[in-house]
Amino acid sequence: MALAWNPYILILGRVVMAAGAAAMLPLSLALVTNVFPVEEQQKAIGIWTGVSTGD
Repeated sequence: MALAWNPYILILGRVVMAAGAAAMLPLSLALVTNVFPVEEQQKAIGIWTGVSTGD
């Protein structure tokens, strides 16, 4: 069963999904910097970078 009854609804759904994904990236970095102590932030940000870029 298709939830998008026409192509415009499908495109609108994709736009909403992209906006949510675009907001998640900087928020996840903010969480990393707030959760880890200063001594471990460099390592945590390095891991975050590797995971977020897919390398």
